[in-house]
Amino acid sequence: MRGAGEIALSYTPKAARSWLKAGNSPVTEADMASDKHLHDTLTVSRPGYGWISEESRSKPAAPGNGQQRTFVVDPIDGTRGFMDGGDEWTICVAILQDGVPVVGVVYNPTRDEMFGAVSGGGARCNDAAISVSRQDSLTGARLAASKKAVRTLGKASSEVEARYVPSLAYRVAGVASGVYDGTISTGRAHIWDIAAPAVIVAEAGGLVTDSHATGPDYTAQDCRVPPLVVAGPELHPLLCAALQSAPGQGQ
Repeated sequence: MRGAGEIALSYTPKAARSWLKAGNSPVTEADMASDKHLHDTLTVSRPGYGWISEESRSKPAAPGNGQQRTFVVDPIDGTRGFMDGGDEWTICVAILQDGVPVVGVVYNPTRDEMFGAVSGGGARCNDAAISVSRQDSLTGARLAASKKAVRTLGKASSEVEARYVPSLAYRVAGVASGVYDGTISTGRAHIWDIAAPAVIVAEAGGLVTDSHATGPDYTAQDCRVPPLVVAGPELHPLLCAALQSAPGQGQ
């Protein structure tokens, strides 16, 4: 992970070559270089694992002992933030076992923050144990969100404090560490955005579901996940209810 971070940091964000993919999502040469490093490193060390990445061709897991393991990678989550020269973008790697994320690592190279978790083993940031906040009210809740989600939260509740953070994975990691009380994603994200941080926040005591308390499907053919709500157990149902009642957010 740190090697991929060093590669990404070697590019000058505003000078890095960039282009638009389908859906007008940006990608840069730094994304591609980070992806290549992760692919070459991880698939050599675990040749039987499958591979799903935002920036490279998927490969199914090899037949084995009945446990299908797959790397799920986002070489730069928050590319727009990276391109702007900000410090809130991340590199994400998860391992799915039989379609369920069981290992997650989210790394912010500019701040040298390494969030990680293994199912059943708790969550950590730079070797220190982390946990979600115990916020139990919308009043004063500190939320991180996309620009669109900040507007949605304003419609849902005037009591929360919402801040824009470009990387969904970094928002979720922030919830896991208690920096934020919760986050929502209003668009349909992909599994590479959420698989790694979902393990971390779950091990930190938080919940990741849609507004009807249904968890993501990490085996969807299009790799999409629905709009999500992430928070500690006390705040989570309050956020779900607020979003269901917000104008245009009932579905």
